[in-house]
Amino acid sequence: MSCCSGSSLYGLLGSGIRGSFSPFIHCSVFRRYSIDAVYVVWDISPSLLGAYTVGLRNLAKGFNVTIPFKEVIVGYLDSLHGEAREIGVVNTVVNRGELIGYNTDFLGVIECCRRFVDGGDRVLVFGAGGAARAAIYGFYKLGVSDFVVLNRSRERAKSLREWAGKIGIDVRLGDWSDVGRFVGWASVIVNATPVGSISCCPSSSPFNVDLLHRELVVFDMVYNPLETVLLREARKRGCSIVDGLCMLIWQALYSDKVWFNVEVSKELYDYVRREVLRSVSGLAV
Repeated sequence: MSCCSGSSLYGLLGSGIRGSFSPFIHCSVFRRYSIDAVYVVWDISPSLLGAYTVGLRNLAKGFNVTIPFKEVIVGYLDSLHGEAREIGVVNTVVNRGELIGYNTDFLGVIECCRRFVDGGDRVLVFGAGGAARAAIYGFYKLGVSDFVVLNRSRERAKSLREWAGKIGIDVRLGDWSDVGRFVGWASVIVNATPVGSISCCPSSSPFNVDLLHRELVVFDMVYNPLETVLLREARKRGCSIVDGLCMLIWQALYSDKVWFNVEVSKELYDYVRREVLRSVSGLAV
C-alpha cells in the first residue's frame, strides 16, 4: 500500500498492518514539503524479518517499525540513537550506510499528554510491550514517578519492571484480580494493548468500563477505530481523553524530522490530522 510516489524509498515494517494509516501521514508531509519520496507498507511474516532487513539496508533510506518487531529489530541494527538505547525499543530506522535505530514513540506520548499531566500523577498502564515502555518513558520525562503495570503475562510484566529499574524508573506490578482498586487509584490510564482495535476485538475494552471515574485522563494508543469502546465510555463519564491517532501522527512527524529534518510543530500536526481524516473513510474529527 502507498499513497504517494517518489524516488527515495521509505515505509513501515510490521505484521498484520495492511490497514495502517502511516502512509497517509507521511505522504501528507511529503506533499507539503515537496519531498521526493514514496512510503509503503511491508506486511510480513515474523520469520521474514531478517531477510527484509537485509533488503531494506540496500533499498530504503529509512523505515518505521511496528508490531510485533519494535523490540526484536534491535538485533538487526548497527546502532541505537539516544533514547532508543534506554528504551530498548525502536520504531524509526535511518539508513546512513549503517542502520541506526531511533524511538520517536515516547515523543508522541509527550506531545499528546503534556497538557493533562503533572509530576504528581499516578499512571496505570495496561500492557507490557514496546508501546508500554514508550508510554512509561514519555510520562517519566514529563515528571511522573508513580507507575503501576497490569498485564496478562506476568513474565512480560516482570521484564518491563526490570527494564524500568535499570534506567531509574520505579514500576509496580498489579494483579488483574485487583483491577478495580488500581483504576480507582489512578489519575491517568494508558491502554498500551491492541484490545479495542479493529484487528483485535473492537467491541472490547482492556477492563470493565464501569470502573471509570470522571477525574481520569484516559489515553488509548489504539487509533483504529478512532474512538474505541474505552474512549467512548470515558467521554460519556466526563474523563479527559487522548486518542491513538494523536500519538501515531506525532511519532510519525518526529520520524520525518529524523529523515528529512522537517520542523515539527502543532500547525503541522493539525494539518496532517485533517489530511488523514479526509483520506480515511469512517473516521470523524
